[in-house]
Amino acid sequence: MKEYKYKINGNSYKVTIGDIEDNIAHVEVNGTHYKVEMEKQPKAAAKPVVVRPMPNAPTAPTQVVKPAAPSTGKSGVKSPLPGVILDIKVNVGDTVKKGQTIIILEAMKMENNINADKDGKITAINVNKGDSVLEGNDLVIIESYGRFYKLLGNNLADFWTYTGFANATAGHVVMILVGLVFIYLAIAKEFEPMLLIPIGFGMLIGNIPFNMDAGLKVGIYEEGSVLNILYQGVTSGWYPPLIFLGIGAMTDFSALISNPKLMLIGAAAQFGIFGAYMIALEMGFDPMQAGAIGIIGGADGPTAIFLSSKLAPNLMGAIAVSAYSYMALVPVIQPPIMRLLTTKNERVIRMKPPRAVSHTEKVIFPIIGLLLTCFLVPSGLPLLGMLFFGNLLKAV
Repeated sequence: MKEYKYKINGNSYKVTIGDIEDNIAHVEVNGTHYKVEMEKQPKAAAKPVVVRPMPNAPTAPTQVVKPAAPSTGKSGVKSPLPGVILDIKVNVGDTVKKGQTIIILEAMKMENNINADKDGKITAINVNKGDSVLEGNDLVIIESYGRFYKLLGNNLADFWTYTGFANATAGHVVMILVGLVFIYLAIAKEFEPMLLIPIGFGMLIGNIPFNMDAGLKVGIYEEGSVLNILYQGVTSGWYPPLIFLGIGAMTDFSALISNPKLMLIGAAAQFGIFGAYMIALEMGFDPMQAGAIGIIGGADGPTAIFLSSKLAPNLMGAIAVSAYSYMALVPVIQPPIMRLLTTKNERVIRMKPPRAVSHTEKVIFPIIGLLLTCFLVPSGLPLLGMLFFGNLLKAV
């Protein structure tokens, strides 16, 4: 007896099929009994079957699928489906990254990539090619890196972002190379060592790259840094007067005192100043900037720094490097010009030694020089005052 339930046009019917005698079935529909006569099927004539002998064929070897090794109890990469291992992409001892394919599993007639679920090292492989596995079997054991190594790796990565190697640009490299060239010329070739060594080493210090967003306060232009405090001596004009004090104390004006006509040689430097000034104007610089650039023609580094800090602070760095480089390279520039403009005989003329200058003249000279020049050009007082003060100290 079989029972069926149907719903037709929203009406429910419970159908019970009872005994079937010959072609009569006893059927009950919602408690009402019916006798249902079924149509008899005509019997089909049997067809003869011809059986031909077949040659003996070699029996194909039956593939034996080995079960995977049981779970080790350790947390490993598990099989998501029952299937057969087609390929193993790793070996014990290999390091893997999260998402890296480690096993290919055939399941439901499809190849499935089994990926590592974390970074780590393969410590065990529980299956071989051809093994059958069940869902949830541990296929591979991956030992993740310890917390210490993760912390160490993160700290090293952060440290790298603070290094000069990670923050270097082409500009840093070029300026460091220029600084090294200046130091080489000063030491190996003895080209103005007192100028080129400080300039070259200053280039090295000023172009060490670092992370500007780290707030380390080590850069020249970072407010509050030690180098920025020292740099204020440049921007505020402290250093040029101090340099002039040293120049005055080191300079012997005896030749000028004994032969005042030599002032004309110094006056000739003004041609360089006005020439550089006019060229700067033609190149599009405004008069203030051109004035700061023009002082480079006077071959006077402290004066160039002082004036550029007043007239064009934004150009002070470039002007200072240009002026001091020009001064330091005079031993390179001057000889070919001298050979071009003079004959060999003129170059071997020996000048008469200057007359002896008395101590009184050496003392009076800086005082008169200060009063004369500063009354004529009062704006030159910071530099000229320190120059003649240093020379007076030398004289006494």
